[in-house]
Amino acid sequence: MKKLYSTLEVNENASEQEIKKAYRKLAKQYHPDKCKTPECEEKFKEISSAYEVLSDKNKKAEYDRYGDSMFEGGYNNSQYADMGDMEDIISQMFGRSFGGFGGFNQHINLDTHIRVRIPLETAYKGGTINVRGIKVKVPPKIKNGSSLRVKGKGKSHNNMTGDMIIQLLIQSPAGYELVQDDIYTEININLIELMFGTSKEIDIFGDKITVKIPSNSKPLQKLRIKNKGLGSGNLIVILNLILPDSKDITAEERKILENKFEI
Repeated sequence: MKKLYSTLEVNENASEQEIKKAYRKLAKQYHPDKCKTPECEEKFKEISSAYEVLSDKNKKAEYDRYGDSMFEGGYNNSQYADMGDMEDIISQMFGRSFGGFGGFNQHINLDTHIRVRIPLETAYKGGTINVRGIKVKVPPKIKNGSSLRVKGKGKSHNNMTGDMIIQLLIQSPAGYELVQDDIYTEININLIELMFGTSKEIDIFGDKITVKIPSNSKPLQKLRIKNKGLGSGNLIVILNLILPDSKDITAEERKILENKFEI
């Protein structure tokens, strides 16, 4: 069966009324007001494209003659049905006007999608970024890959305008690593501190955090500070042991080490 007929779930001998009835049924089922998944959005586009061709006598005759080969590169689901007809049908189905088919286009294809790289510090603290001359507020602790929506800054059609959707890609500076929502960093610690424990204050983008290091810790041990990452993520502090030169060890430190290891 030819692709467009299959999309509308009708046979190739279907009448004009049968095609319209099938379209109404499927459009109502997959319309974004009823079904919110991306799969439904794509399915609705395919249904609308198929109906555009099969509801037009000239296009249908051409399609019946040449089949799917009339579309360069195969079936093209990027087109939409006649605007007036679509508005009439959708208004009847949902009991309201969409302000011209542009109202639906705003939901489907009028949004402008942009990817923007921001530093980890901005993602952690929050701040303002400039995107195409527009100042956009970034909330603190925002996750990598999150999207911000700026109303009315997308594409325009039929006096309707979509939104600008900004996806944030977070870049980690030297000394930090972002793993999912967790922020990894290192602190230097000496042997005495490692063995007997201590507390150290570290500065994470202006956020003063006290790290408690338990006694008998190990080099490269990871300490977890909850809710100090992005979103609900954590701060992971890696203990980096710095071994001093023997001549730099004080008499008191040497005595502690001798007692510890019974030298």
